[in-house]
Order: sequence, then structure tokens, then C-alpha cells
Amino acid sequence: AFSVDFEAHARAMGAEAVTVADAAELAAVVLAALDAGEYPADRAVLRRYERARRGANDAMIRLLSGLNRLFAADCRAAATLRRRGMQWFNLSGPVRRQALEMALGKSPGRFDFRRA
Repeated sequence: AFSVDFEAHARAMGAEAVTVADAAELAAVVLAALDAGEYPADRAVLRRYERARRGANDAMIRLLSGLNRLFAADCRAAATLRRRGMQWFNLSGPVRRQALEMALGKSPGRFDFRRA
């Protein structure tokens, strides 16, 4: 028997929670490892999962860091930018929907402007 602490791996990669895409990728990596006769909790197997998700997770971390800086800024220009940006975002149906899907891990970690 083996066990894998999914949340610990997410935190180790800098993510706060496991998304649907994280769980799907991890399941695929674990199944491939089992098919190959590997132990799913081996570091080499888990590194495959980390490498596969790193791009999407890094993109989300960069986005959230930028938003954090914008919302932490205490000046009139930043306040105006925040207000107008949120007004635009709330009115942008396809952009808002795709951003939500990305945040939930239901779409790739890159924005598809063709869908917006």
C-alpha cells in the first residue's frame, strides 16, 4: 500500500490548493507509473507530475502576485486602476468565465484569446 499527500505536494509547488487539473495530471502520472511497474510515491514519479503542472501553477502564482501588489498599493492611481479594471472584468463575460475556469484548474494555465 502507498499514500501520497496531494496537498503537501501542492504546497511544495507553491500552490494553495489542488485544482481539478492538478488531480487529473497526478492521476495520469500515477496510473502510468503503475503500468510501468513503478512505485507511485517515488520521488522520480512525483517529479513528473510537478514538471507537468509547473507552467500552469507558475502562471497562476504570477497573476495572483501581481493582483496582490495592485490591491496592496495605496495611491489614487492604483485605486482608479483597480476600480476600472474590476468594472471591465465584471462586464467581460467570456474573459471572466475563462479566468474562473483557469483559477479552478478546469482549463489550461494560459489564456486563450480566441475564446474571449
